[in-house]
Amino acid sequence: MRNSARVVPGEGNPVRRHGATVVWFIAFESQRVASAGGLGGAVANLSEELSHEGMAVTVFLPSHGMHLDEGVRERLNLRDTKVALSGARIGDDGSLHPYSIGVEEGSYSGVRYRLFKGLDRVTSRWLDGRSIYGGDEATYQKASLMARALRGYVEGKTVTAEEGSGQPSVIHMHDWHAVPAGVSAWQAFAERGKGMCRPALVFTSHLLGFKRLPWHYVSADWSGLKEQQGGQYIWVDGSFSFRSGFKEVWEAMSGGSFEKFGSYEADFVTSVSQSYLAKEVLGYVGQGIGGKSDFVHNGCDWDYQDMRKAVVKTLGPNEKRGGASLPTRDEVRRFLLEEVLAEKEGRDGFNRDGPLALMTGRFDRQKGVDVLLEAVPRVLKQIPESRFLLLLLPSDGNDSYADEVVKEARALSDNVRLVEGNSANAVYQLAYLASDVYVIPSRWEPFGITALEAMATGNPVVGTSTGGIKETVVDILEDEEGGTGRLVPPEDSRELARGIVSFLSVMMISQGAKGSTGSIAYESLRAAVEEDFSFGAKLRERCIKRVRENFTWAHAARKMDACYRKAGRFAEARSRAKY
Repeated sequence: MRNSARVVPGEGNPVRRHGATVVWFIAFESQRVASAGGLGGAVANLSEELSHEGMAVTVFLPSHGMHLDEGVRERLNLRDTKVALSGARIGDDGSLHPYSIGVEEGSYSGVRYRLFKGLDRVTSRWLDGRSIYGGDEATYQKASLMARALRGYVEGKTVTAEEGSGQPSVIHMHDWHAVPAGVSAWQAFAERGKGMCRPALVFTSHLLGFKRLPWHYVSADWSGLKEQQGGQYIWVDGSFSFRSGFKEVWEAMSGGSFEKFGSYEADFVTSVSQSYLAKEVLGYVGQGIGGKSDFVHNGCDWDYQDMRKAVVKTLGPNEKRGGASLPTRDEVRRFLLEEVLAEKEGRDGFNRDGPLALMTGRFDRQKGVDVLLEAVPRVLKQIPESRFLLLLLPSDGNDSYADEVVKEARALSDNVRLVEGNSANAVYQLAYLASDVYVIPSRWEPFGITALEAMATGNPVVGTSTGGIKETVVDILEDEEGGTGRLVPPEDSRELARGIVSFLSVMMISQGAKGSTGSIAYESLRAAVEEDFSFGAKLRERCIKRVRENFTWAHAARKMDACYRKAGRFAEARSRAKY
């Protein structure tokens, strides 16, 4: 029979216990080291903004082999700490698996970094593998060794005074990969700091992975999480309920789910949009954690004018104009299409100017690249000269999908250019500055940082009405005065095409190019353009203003700070629950 303690969090003391808040980020990605998508940008930018607000932030990551990259070493001023965290894991068959882990330390923009690397061949195979998510086996191995490393880091008292007298105020786990390390470090601090307040434990679900494994994986045998003596209290359904230990929470409550376990063990849970938290995270974990959860939108600090100056200076489209002034948007677009892409790709059919629709993101079925390609012929029927530029980062484990998409793009090569991998980086910001409309056709999307990047650079967005996109993009059919794009149902290529044609037409007319309001599918938008042919320029300004006033990283940091304070109150109440 389980006891229940009706101890609920009061106002209490905020999470700042010893002056500045000391925060540990546990993650698999950061743009400053290695990144596979939006999570890497969120970890880097949020940690830096929190640091600028006066918090002491340390980011812990697997090295992914990037400690060997000279660019990363220089950027973070990395140095080898000479620390060796060694031991052996026990397999479910009783076999021993020795490991030896080293620590590289550095910093960037006020944020401290600790990279865990392998010191022997087997450990290095996993921790130093360049693919961040190299399939389930590699990811599970990295997450387990990360947990061993962080626990050893705490138990070995290698934590520096810089990191807050040896104990963080908050341990912040980012996505399921960080759960074993975060919970194990939290337990290690509880064992190490008798009489001290435990850190508040925070879990952010950026994108659900739905991964499940048996208890052995996270246990003391493999990842280092010890079964508790005397049990613990878990906050669920409005009160703290007693559980015999981690194993019961893992098996009976979580069914072996990393995300459920992280959510139950955390003092506070966040996600990246209200919609994703309510429908996906709570829908999966359970409404019982709703009272200790909130959403924190990601941010975007792209400044349109600064980007124009920087990108133009680097890539030089104004040099041919004598350098007298910054080029117009259509001149930047022409430079991108007729010179930059021509030089990089060398294909004849695409190297002509035309109204440009841009898509960026991972090469993944989630992102709906195939849906956009299905819409392209419909767009071409009305605007034959339109161009589509797809800058896509590779995504692990989607080779068959990628092959099919590449095949479809090649069939449309006169109007579609697909640029994969690193080659996308050289033209990434230039493409945003050159495009006329941005397309985000995701099947599902927790947040969708690229929609913010698009609006921050003055691009109306045609996106799907899902997840965080609904919270960042304002549908112009629902708000004529504040609309920044058009939201369409997921997988509806016909309506996606209508939206693209409409906004390409708006921008063509605004720039003085030939175009007809008759191709604008939406009556209210058509009327606005007929009343003011420069409406497209005003729409661009509206997009920029929306991001600047609502979605900066400063906004995100303030909201996360509030969540940390709530987590601190839950942590204090939890520590009193047994009395």
